[in-house]
Amino acid sequence: MLGHCSSLAVLTVLLHLLIPATPIKCYSCRSCVAVTDNTNTDECEVCETIRGKIAGVISKTVRQCNNSCVASVQENLFNFEERSCCRSHLCNDDFKSKAASRLLMAIMTVLLQWIRLG
Repeated sequence: MLGHCSSLAVLTVLLHLLIPATPIKCYSCRSCVAVTDNTNTDECEVCETIRGKIAGVISKTVRQCNNSCVASVQENLFNFEERSCCRSHLCNDDFKSKAASRLLMAIMTVLLQWIRLG
């Protein structure tokens, strides 16, 4: 019984970590220089967020400002990459807060399972 419940707890934690977060958002380009040609911030109109997984495990998120952006999704056997574009300086950078809340929820789930078993 104990082995089954601990497996359930591990599965619950994994599900919390694997559930997709809110749609990708990008951050403000108001005070950012374009990475492509180091132009002035006034010419920088597009927030670009690139989210991906390498070898299906290691995730990465890159945020940068550019003069242009094309939204796309590329996927093959080992890599996944999603590019999101936002043409406003009012975009929110809420990745860190979402990740922190998901981690806290996963920890609380494990603690509740542990208390219930104890």
